[in-house]
Amino acid sequence: MITTFHCDDEGKLFIARVYQPDLSEKVGDYPIINWQQARELLLNGSYLTTVPYEISGPEYVKKVELIYRTGSHEQYFMPYYRFYVELPEEEMENGRKTYGAYYVPAVDRSYISNMPTWDGSFNY
Repeated sequence: MITTFHCDDEGKLFIARVYQPDLSEKVGDYPIINWQQARELLLNGSYLTTVPYEISGPEYVKKVELIYRTGSHEQYFMPYYRFYVELPEEEMENGRKTYGAYYVPAVDRSYISNMPTWDGSFNY
């Protein structure tokens, strides 16, 4: 079950949605790439993101985790590597840093017929 909360312009709870994804049908088992291979794809521009900046360099990639994107608009739930990338364009005067999420499919590319379409959501 996935629950999302949305606020109005005043920051008050406006709506809560509960999604019950259908996980009854297994599509198959597929090999995944390791995080180092995913990092290379990331640095070569093969990723999904809503961040309006390209990655400034490999030194800005700060964290990686293996996740399943489970948004309400996902046709298939498949593993992704989520990379947290420091955004130097967003660094604040007090030295605080901002990070963006960049996603690379973990399934070996030979098993993906087309990349999923980004629905505009952020940080599943």
